[in-house]
Amino acid sequence: MNARIRWIAAVLSLAGLVIGGRALWVSMGLFHPSGSRHTAVSYRRVAKHTRTERVVVIGGSIAHGWKDPNRNSYLKRAFQSLTEHTPTVYQYIDRTIIGANGTQLDTMYADRFRTWLHTDKPDIVVISWGLLNDAKPKVPIDDFKQHLQNEINQVLAHQAVAIIVTPPVTKASYTQYAEQQQAYVNAEMELVRKLNNPNVYAFDVFGQMKQYLADHHQTWEPYYGDGWHPNSAGHALAGQLLYQDLTQQFGAQPILFRTSE
Repeated sequence: MNARIRWIAAVLSLAGLVIGGRALWVSMGLFHPSGSRHTAVSYRRVAKHTRTERVVVIGGSIAHGWKDPNRNSYLKRAFQSLTEHTPTVYQYIDRTIIGANGTQLDTMYADRFRTWLHTDKPDIVVISWGLLNDAKPKVPIDDFKQHLQNEINQVLAHQAVAIIVTPPVTKASYTQYAEQQQAYVNAEMELVRKLNNPNVYAFDVFGQMKQYLADHHQTWEPYYGDGWHPNSAGHALAGQLLYQDLTQQFGAQPILFRTSE
């Protein structure tokens, strides 16, 4: 009888060790309950940050986080995730102008933009216009591209990385201005491809979000904030897509300006 009790106690003790070890593995990110391992650094929080990068964000109300109660935009969410999961702290500086577009930044707000570049001393400048402020007044595509290139040139002159991000899906960009919106998105992506500059990147969040909705048999409705802006769920989805783009492009490395040899 005593031998039987000792055997049961040994089995229970071994089970406790296995369960406890499994919990430890999960907490360390070495084991996932579904059976898959965590292989990407993006899934882990880092214990120590070794570098700080200053990120200036340019855009209109959608880049500012309109219709999210905390103004937690898709851009802010993406760089918060990078800070959490890489050794770099991304210091987020919001320089959005509500109601503006790229033409206005390069004309009526040109002095303001130059001042931000001089005083903020960014390592990275993210340009993410909502594009509906271009579609509604029918800004010519060639003018749109020229103003964007002027903005990129100024960023590069300050030895900062330029990142162009297309906006999240909205009701208006999916319905009323669908054709025009896509034309401006295409123009942004084409411009960056032609520049072929190692310090200029473009990420098509708009196209990726449209594909996500199609893949999941959704419309813009679950992400509706108002006609021109996503709600919190829309900002969260777009932010996750952008974060994935950034980690795929840069991994855990800081986003650095590359000087020519």
